Amino acid sequence: MTDVWYPGYTPDTPCEEWQGARRNGYGRINRRCRNYLAHRWFWEQEHGPVPDGFELMHTCDNRPCIRLDHLRVATRAENQEDARAKGRWSNGRLDRTHCPRGHPYDEQNTYRNPNSNWRMCRRCRHDWRVTH
Repeated sequence: MTDVWYPGYTPDTPCEEWQGARRNGYGRINRRCRNYLAHRWFWEQEHGPVPDGFELMHTCDNRPCIRLDHLRVATRAENQEDARAKGRWSNGRLDRTHCPRGHPYDEQNTYRNPNSNWRMCRRCRHDWRVTH
């Protein structure tokens, strides 16, 4: 972490938690009339931009943490696999057996994106494609 003092920072925990504005648990920072995720902004000040197709993963699993050695560059699939392995996966709702319209998530009726574990009901996917 840089030696620069900034508002909202408190070094009282193993993580360096952003104490300013937050959204969905992640620190938010405004610089030059632009909003940034605080952890990403600090990372980019030290290491430069995150490469296209990658994101930052909190190895500490603490969303407001901005400590640079608690962050690493990863693909979305790696980040999601890390969340699943640690029992933090909720966005994928993989525990659901039926789609919101009541169709079963079974082998025949489930489309899986080949680049991730994202899934969709084949029936709903078909209906959506017909109407769009």
